[in-house]
Amino acid sequence: MQKQQFVLASIALSVASALAHADATTTGGSDSDTVSTLSKVTVTANKKEEDLDKVAPNINVVTRTQLDENAASDLSGIVKDVPGVSVEGQNSKFGAAEVTIRGLSGARSRVLTLVDDERLPDTYSGASDQALTNWRGGKDFVEPDTLKQVEVIKGPSSGLYGGGSLGGVVSYRTFQASDFVDDDKTFYGGFKQSYDGSNKGSGSTVTLATKQGELSGLLMVTSRRAEETDNRGDKGGSGTSRTQADPQLVKTQNVLAKVGIDHGDHALTLSLEDFRRSTYTNYLEGVTGSTKADNLDVGVKRSKMALDYRYRGDGNFDGVKLKLYHQQLRDRQNETKLTTTSATDLYTWDQDLWGLNGQTGWQLGGHHLTTGTELVAKNSERDMPKSTGSNAKYYPATKGYQFGVFVQDEFELGRFSLTPSLRYDLSRIRPENDAVYLANSGTVTSKDKFSASAWSPKLSIKTALSERLTGFVNLVTGFRAPTFEELYLGHDYSMYRMMLIPNVNLKAETSKGIELGSKYASASWNWDNTAFYNKYDNFIEQKSFVAGSTTYYQYQNIDRAHIYGFETSSKWAFAQDWLLSSSLAWAKGYNDTDHSALDSVDPLRVINSLAYQQDRWGSSLKWTVSAKKAAGDVSNSAYFRTPGYGVLDLSGWYKLNKQTTLRLAVNNLTNKKYWNWSDVKTLQSSAYPMDRFTQSGRYVTASFETSF
Repeated sequence: MQKQQFVLASIALSVASALAHADATTTGGSDSDTVSTLSKVTVTANKKEEDLDKVAPNINVVTRTQLDENAASDLSGIVKDVPGVSVEGQNSKFGAAEVTIRGLSGARSRVLTLVDDERLPDTYSGASDQALTNWRGGKDFVEPDTLKQVEVIKGPSSGLYGGGSLGGVVSYRTFQASDFVDDDKTFYGGFKQSYDGSNKGSGSTVTLATKQGELSGLLMVTSRRAEETDNRGDKGGSGTSRTQADPQLVKTQNVLAKVGIDHGDHALTLSLEDFRRSTYTNYLEGVTGSTKADNLDVGVKRSKMALDYRYRGDGNFDGVKLKLYHQQLRDRQNETKLTTTSATDLYTWDQDLWGLNGQTGWQLGGHHLTTGTELVAKNSERDMPKSTGSNAKYYPATKGYQFGVFVQDEFELGRFSLTPSLRYDLSRIRPENDAVYLANSGTVTSKDKFSASAWSPKLSIKTALSERLTGFVNLVTGFRAPTFEELYLGHDYSMYRMMLIPNVNLKAETSKGIELGSKYASASWNWDNTAFYNKYDNFIEQKSFVAGSTTYYQYQNIDRAHIYGFETSSKWAFAQDWLLSSSLAWAKGYNDTDHSALDSVDPLRVINSLAYQQDRWGSSLKWTVSAKKAAGDVSNSAYFRTPGYGVLDLSGWYKLNKQTTLRLAVNNLTNKKYWNWSDVKTLQSSAYPMDRFTQSGRYVTASFETSF
């Protein structure tokens, strides 16, 4: 009962600012009565630049200021406060993490991740969702200090972004030289030092930028070092009963370089980036029985090169955008076990990705047209050489490509603004004749190629309900072709009485959805609301069945699934220097075939914060509340269900001078013991000591940033 009252109290607080402001407006208050105003934010989620308060409420932005306030040093810090978004696997021994948007996870390529409009390489899970796996990978190889802002589009987005955006889009925007220098200030130098007490992590970033006439350049170099992320487990030692985090050392280096030339209406930018992270884990929980030692050394390298050309239009012509890029991912996971002998297994994952994007737009009478195209080619290979000289493969090497083309029209019809769009996507994957894969009971050859295509329409309707209140309706569709892993995963684990079976007959996932929303925007108060309902056909899930004494795993299409929910957020500058912010996200999801719950959907979460800010200093108190995971919201009653919790974070900043800022935060102020559902979903407390998966207790983050 106390926990229910706790959650209800937080929900009440999340709408208090709205009710209070409504009352103030009724009694004659106006924006001019409040000195504090809310800043403007520009987004490009709809393939053009727009003010955030003009777009539908399913689009959220994380600004550079918010990233600094959250001391973002990894993926979970980047999207920490976005309603309806969570991160899974952040603190795993693999250093791998994925974003989940409204119950759909990037781990199954249902969330599209972009960096400056470039697709990141694919993720993988290794073996089985339902069985323990020795290796996995994510998309957490983006350096937070290089980000200017992050745009999150929630809900099916294939009408503009194509395949892979069934659940939404996470679009990172990195800094440009023009963010630091111009014709008046031709040189910029910056240094940032940060500390994260949850993992004893330290980070250093050096930024240099220059502009000389038409030429400009940017260089950002980041180095990070951290240990294991602390939890609330109190049992050390080794073996499966250990609850403390396994000892870990994580080192990260990132270099981002950009050189640009800006000549009249033409701009050309060359971008280079090299991201490297090594994660060494002393896997003490795996030391049991005959296993005397178990160490995992993971190395991830992502490198990219991109050439970006832009022609600025004038009048009725928007101009032209062209981008050619190459992304290369190299993942090495080296596991060494000491039993009666020493054995080393090397798990490798390589992908090369080439992309070409183009976009243009123009005004034609009362219509604003935008059209674009995308071509992506991928070569992928995963290998597992063993120290014994043998080799194993879960998939054959594959080659594939994706092609997409879209058109969008924006026009006025009476008091309504209508924006229909239509995109065509074609996806093809061809496996190689891989002798090693076939020798490990894989059954796929080059004749088992896969092809899928789809037309994805979208209609957005916007209308002014009053001077400051705007209503939105989105009718959306989604498309996702099966991944190489879902199609071709196959391996003989008969010694463990387990088999992984390919399924080259999978169908592409599709979705249809509706979203109703509203936005109230004034100089001192914003209030966004959105309700959504999405239906998914041919939803792909991994299923298991038992024959004899062997358990078989295979990805299969289930007939249908649906997810629905509600989100609200508000910001109210209710007095000079004061800001009250609130957000709430609630969703439910079900498999319509067997009527079981979708375990990927997070429980209700509410975030309230009160901030005070002057020119030289500021402080904020944040209260994050999560409801418990109810029995009816899990597909298996044996799964551990996270209890509800409330966590307080206190932060502050101080400007020593115009160029230098200090930040300090005390997180989990009350040292609360809690679990995030995204980290423990589908785990059974009878099989694991659950304290191992608790979040960090009380810890401090700090940063020092200066420029010249």
